[in-house]
Amino acid sequence: MAIALITTLSAPLPGVALGDRPTSKAEDIDPVELLLQSKRCRDCDLRYRNLEGADLEGVDLRRANLYGANLQRANLTGARLHQANLGATDLRGADLSGALMEEVSFEGAMMNAANLENADLRQANFYLTDLTGARLVGVNLRGARWSKVRAESANFCNATMPDGTTFRRSCFDPRQSPDQLQ
Repeated sequence: MAIALITTLSAPLPGVALGDRPTSKAEDIDPVELLLQSKRCRDCDLRYRNLEGADLEGVDLRRANLYGANLQRANLTGARLHQANLGATDLRGADLSGALMEEVSFEGAMMNAANLENADLRQANFYLTDLTGARLVGVNLRGARWSKVRAESANFCNATMPDGTTFRRSCFDPRQSPDQLQ
C-alpha cells in the first residue's frame, strides 16, 4: 500500500523557490549591492539605477547594462567597462580617469564636466553625447563613432582622435586662468 504525502508550502524554504527551482545566492543579491560589496558585476542589469556619488573605483562592469543610470559625480577611476551600455546615462561630473571603456555605447549620455583623462575609449559610440566641459586629456578615441556630439569647452589635449591623429590644438584646461595654460 502506497501512502501519498501532500504538503502545502506557504513560505519558500531557504534556497528553494515556490516552483521548486533552486536559487543561487547570487540571484538573491541586488546587483547594486553586489557591485558595492565585490566591486565586480559583469553582465549586470543596472538600468535606471541611482549610483549618484558612488565610489566605484576600479570596478569591473564589463558588458553591464547601465542604460539610463544616474552616475552623477560617481568615482569610476580605473573602472573596466569594456562593451558596457552607458546609453542615456547621467555621468555629469563623474570621474572616469584611466577607465577602460573599449566598445562602450554612450549614445545620448550626459557627460558634462566628466573627467575622462587617459581613458581608453577605442571604438566607443558617442552618438548624441553631451561632453560639454569634459576633460578628455590623453584619451584614446581611435575608431570611435562620433556623430552629433556636443563638446563645447571640452579639453582634448594630447587625445588620440578617431582617425588616429593626436589633438594638439588648444591644449588647455578651460577651468584654468590664462596664466596657468599648459
